[in-house]
Amino acid sequence: MSDIDSLVSVNGVNDERVLEEDYLNDERRVTIGRWGRLKYWIRRNLLSRDRSGESWQGYGIPLYELNGEGQEVGGTVEPVATFVYRHSNKIPWRLIARFMGLSGFFVITAFLIFGAIESGPGKGPVSTSSFFDPYVRYSNGTLDFFPLTVMVSLDGFHPSLISKKYTPFLYQLYTLEYDGNVTSTPFMIPCFPSQTFPNHWSLVTGKYPRDHSIVSNVFWDADLKEEFYPGQLDPLIWANTSRPIWQVLQTAFNHKSAKEFPFKVATHMWPGSEVNFTGLPQIPAERMPYYIDAFDVNEKLEKKLDKVLGYVDIDSIEKRPQLILSYLPQVDAFGHKHGYPINDPENEKFGKFTQVLGDVDSFVEGLFEGLRERNVMNFTNIVIVSDHGMSNIEFPKHVLIWEELLDKKLIKDHIEHAYGEGPMMAITTKDSGDVNEIYQELKKSLANQGELGSNFKVYLNGNFPEHFKFNDLTNRRIAPIWIIPEPGYAVMSQKFAKKQRSNLIGNHGYDNHETDMRSLFIGAGPFFENGYVEPFENVEIFDMLCDIFGVAMGDRLGDQQDSFFYKKMLQQPLVDDFESLRGKYGNGTAYNVIWGGEEEDTSTSTSTSTSALSSTSTSSTSSVGSTSASSTSTTSAASTTAGWLDDLLHDAKELLDDLVDEIQEIAEDIQHEIK
Repeated sequence: MSDIDSLVSVNGVNDERVLEEDYLNDERRVTIGRWGRLKYWIRRNLLSRDRSGESWQGYGIPLYELNGEGQEVGGTVEPVATFVYRHSNKIPWRLIARFMGLSGFFVITAFLIFGAIESGPGKGPVSTSSFFDPYVRYSNGTLDFFPLTVMVSLDGFHPSLISKKYTPFLYQLYTLEYDGNVTSTPFMIPCFPSQTFPNHWSLVTGKYPRDHSIVSNVFWDADLKEEFYPGQLDPLIWANTSRPIWQVLQTAFNHKSAKEFPFKVATHMWPGSEVNFTGLPQIPAERMPYYIDAFDVNEKLEKKLDKVLGYVDIDSIEKRPQLILSYLPQVDAFGHKHGYPINDPENEKFGKFTQVLGDVDSFVEGLFEGLRERNVMNFTNIVIVSDHGMSNIEFPKHVLIWEELLDKKLIKDHIEHAYGEGPMMAITTKDSGDVNEIYQELKKSLANQGELGSNFKVYLNGNFPEHFKFNDLTNRRIAPIWIIPEPGYAVMSQKFAKKQRSNLIGNHGYDNHETDMRSLFIGAGPFFENGYVEPFENVEIFDMLCDIFGVAMGDRLGDQQDSFFYKKMLQQPLVDDFESLRGKYGNGTAYNVIWGGEEEDTSTSTSTSTSALSSTSTSSTSSVGSTSASSTSTTSAASTTAGWLDDLLHDAKELLDDLVDEIQEIAEDIQHEIK
């Protein structure tokens, strides 16, 4: 649904059933478990009292359940009652019994808690995810903070580019050797087409390109009669796309009395975030991030890191953004020009590429260290993603020229647009009746190319493979004819071919399930548990961000389901063609070390990162763990057990606080009854 359509309204709920309906019966109840239901029962029954005469809001009502005046949706605020205690000579046995029962429960619970603390695990990573609360103010010792999340996209970064030799900090994260909570996955699955703009929009909307309408890097909008391309900022084109995470968050936490957004999002060069909608009154202000940094291809990583951390350094809790999105194009930009020569130390560009990798690694390390120096890690989550991988192409050996596939007159008379979509070609005819003729001519032409032509296929919209999730005959932004090659091959225009200066180039856009197109996911911070999750589609990132900030399903502006991918821990050994991956990415990649049992490359890198982004000493590393899949699973299980214990202790302490308050109130009531 586009922003031109009306916004989804948020229905009020009865204040006495907020917890029951919005929490226990929500889809997220699968993460509550028995302990959560026990906590709820205790608070609802054991600690419940008649508060009909008090001005009181239920325990734990989320911020998004408040109306425009800051009051609970569906609730009422009654005047505070004046309690008149009448003299009675009757001994209040029921109150005394309740007092004794609660006191006994308090003593037993305290005994169990302190016993658990004394006998708890003394070694290994202890999960603190249970202590993360999206509605609580935190402090770094100097300033108050709401919870923070920083998501960084490394454009074109394939997970097999991670190695101990060239990206040591990412290696720590990906192998779970980092001293902190880290959730990772062998790889994340991008959307088709595996290109930058459609996938960055999928990351922040939770929709496939056919559904969010940024269908490729370049396309023709038949309704607006306008071309889309990277850098196109026409708000009319972007208004007809799905709502991004910054609009969802800024809307969910907004209320009428606020002078500015209570929840603020900052985007630093995130594709699609700098569109200005102020000239379109039908588009709500929340559609634009509160802070926006425009794309700057020449920006140095040092400056980028300063900018991201600068948002964290804002003194005012009201002005500081809670979600920061940043984008790094360096790896992708290199790959397009020279491919990924990571498997060929003799390649003249090998040293330069490993330096680029080192610079990006230093940026990520600098981000972690900068946040640690600011003492905000206990309430900050860091998400590292990429949009796709890259495939090396031998030029001109594995390249077809588009203009040579059809007769010139046929192109002139029947083709309206032919866009190079990375290694692919998307073709729009002047008349829909010409589609089949062009389709058949292209198939014949490719058949005449011999072995080279066998690596290319022609598809019609409606006949794409199902796993593309791209078929939509009603979407006029999707070209009716596509030429799609196998990885390692490309079709391009004569003009583009003349610009190539290397016999090894790189590109992406292929079948999103191809090994070369895999993308990266690493989540670190109090929201996450230690361990690996099953590979998942990148559209799940949107719901994860909503979960981090506690946004109810009804406030996600059209989203209907949440997969909770970050809870689906990897159970089975990973089966893959590790020999093929070794041939593409070299020896000692983190992926092959963890999942293929390959030995680490312990040799020292000869290239050094010139960024020096970490502002203090390098982060300490934990002891190197076993690289086998079985030992990884054991570590994950151990940390999960520790996380469960922490969860129990933390929540039990909360209940003790409630018990103390309840006992004090009962004691006061007893005193008044006896008087």
